[in-house]
Amino acid sequence: MIQIRDVFKTFYQDLPNEKKVLKGVNLAVADGETQFLLGGNGAGKTTLMRIISSLLPMTSGTVVVNGHDCRTDPDAIKHSIGFFSATTGLYERLTGREFLTFFSRLYGLADEVFCKKLDEITELFHTEDCLDLKCSAMSSGQKQKINIARALLHDPPIYIMDEPTLGLDVESLAGILDFILYQRQRGKTMLIATHNMEMVHKLGGRVAFLVNGVIVNNVSVEEMMRNSGQNNLIDAYRYYAKA
Repeated sequence: MIQIRDVFKTFYQDLPNEKKVLKGVNLAVADGETQFLLGGNGAGKTTLMRIISSLLPMTSGTVVVNGHDCRTDPDAIKHSIGFFSATTGLYERLTGREFLTFFSRLYGLADEVFCKKLDEITELFHTEDCLDLKCSAMSSGQKQKINIARALLHDPPIYIMDEPTLGLDVESLAGILDFILYQRQRGKTMLIATHNMEMVHKLGGRVAFLVNGVIVNNVSVEEMMRNSGQNNLIDAYRYYAKA
């Protein structure tokens, strides 16, 4: 579902302050797979996520998402993915309902389809407490509920999540875990950049390590623990995250 081949990204190219962030990233995520992306601050995780989502151009390389090339068909990719993070901005002057209505129209959903989808989302994720609140008045947990709802509206086959648990309270974190488990049961493909090792441990899947601009390992959580010979995920991460 996601094919990343020899992706490079250089900021300020050919200038004195040129910064090479991605240096030949290769990664394949299979249909229905949960793939975690780990790496330190500044490793390039967010840059890679934005390139995959066709929000940021790469310097060179190839990215194909759900059969669509991000260079030639970025709109098709945007319709194939649900993208969100803990820092995704909401339109603060709108209520939750108005915000979701706006995005449903961007996705081209008919009003009756949107209403039915909103009822389903409300039942699953209990968004009734924030639909008629202005986004500016919402708690962090309520904002994340609306972010989840926005990503669910068009029922994409792929979810791309950039640090989705950053700064969340325990209740909101539980909601994210429930969301991921729910989408996994539905056979969705998920690529998740995170520092949250507890979430990786609970959910399982494959773990890729982005170090110095390249993927240095991509293993299952079970392989990560077994092959590293470590007793906890933090030490196993340190073992694997070596260039």
